[in-house]
Amino acid sequence: MVQSLLASTLKCKPTALRNGNHVTCLVETKKVSPSDANPPDASLDSKQQNRDVTPSMSIQQLNVRLVRVAGLQPVLAVVQTNKHHDIEALRALVQLHAKQGLLVCPVALRSSDWGILDGLSSELSENDASAATERPLLDILTSTHFEPKAARQWLLGILKSDMAVLDAMEMATKLAEHVRLSVAVEVVREALEILFATHGQPWVEDVALFDRFETHICGDVAFTSHMIYDYLVLQGAAALAHLYHRSTTKSHPVRFNLEPYRRLVARIESHVLDKDSTPAEHRRRGRLKLIATLLPLPVVVVGAIAYLIDIWPETPMATAPPADRCGGITGHYFKGEAFNDEVTSRVDRGIRLSASKSVAKNLPADHFSVRWEGYLFFEEDGRYSICAECDDGCRVHLNDRAIIDDWNVHPANTTCKTVHARKGWYPILVEYFEQGGKSKMRLLRGPDPQHTKLISAKDFCCRD
Repeated sequence: MVQSLLASTLKCKPTALRNGNHVTCLVETKKVSPSDANPPDASLDSKQQNRDVTPSMSIQQLNVRLVRVAGLQPVLAVVQTNKHHDIEALRALVQLHAKQGLLVCPVALRSSDWGILDGLSSELSENDASAATERPLLDILTSTHFEPKAARQWLLGILKSDMAVLDAMEMATKLAEHVRLSVAVEVVREALEILFATHGQPWVEDVALFDRFETHICGDVAFTSHMIYDYLVLQGAAALAHLYHRSTTKSHPVRFNLEPYRRLVARIESHVLDKDSTPAEHRRRGRLKLIATLLPLPVVVVGAIAYLIDIWPETPMATAPPADRCGGITGHYFKGEAFNDEVTSRVDRGIRLSASKSVAKNLPADHFSVRWEGYLFFEEDGRYSICAECDDGCRVHLNDRAIIDDWNVHPANTTCKTVHARKGWYPILVEYFEQGGKSKMRLLRGPDPQHTKLISAKDFCCRD
């Protein structure tokens, strides 16, 4: 009876049905419009009509074989084709069978691989239209006096585990495809069972599954009947992977994408979190979200202030130093690395040291320090890079603000800082220490770190 109904619906050849092997079905030679594929029926309500799926298959004759696979409750509907069938086409195949009272898992199989179906039973019985196994989650929820919060935490724990398993299956590139998809089927089935249970409905894999979904669950905009179609597609893919695994001559052609099923479980997790929360918990969750939103605000404000300070132009001295004192900067030379004992002071035409011996009279070649104090001139408003090249440590203060702090022992390196300045003179303090080896200290300036040069004597002040 089931096969006869399918034959009349799918326009199939009855001679093939009598052999109990496969069903040959003809699809129209043009793309099927929604009105042609599913003509309005006054006996159907709006939900039923909205559930119909329009196949996007092109011109071709389809060979559909209904087979029974061990361990798979719904019948496997195998479509023989040399072209890839998109998800909409497989959903349409499920719908065509469901209208005749048969729940199937759709699979698209290449003609060259049709032989992997050899040995599988094609005999269908009346029980195939109604055979189903009910899962017990709804009984557990209804027979146990769960507090709403405890029930939610229990279900969320299951869903989080399901998400972790799907993540692992998606990343398991070396895992056999039939194992990977079999695990994914169990995880998605468990998530869908939770969705049904939270709506007071049992999870029974029979043809009435679609009606229960439409009636009790589809009112939620987050869920559509495509979820059930896609679950059956996943089941079919897992069964096909098992057939390929058992075949000695064929290998599985593609790796099945599990990301849509991960999103499905994530939507169910969000639904459970929202549905089983009390009003007080919703308010508390809203407060926590508000706090989480406002918490970074002080950090953002402080960061913005620091940024504005950093880019705000420096203010030059109100009074320029006498012109006759320009042309150099005073340097104080000390024994010891911490300005311990001043040995001499002098006017240097720039800040530049590079020697393997003493750099000043009565100053040791190692373990000494220098402090330059004076003023630095900027010829025009703009952004400048101030760079200190030193071996060992150095510090630079401009306009009484530290801009470079590289006060440690190291080989020669260069540290730069961008400053925003207006035209004028600015106080500058440069400190340097040498522990051992070759001494080196240079102060440079330019439009950017890649284009700097030594600051000339005319931009320094002051001579004593």
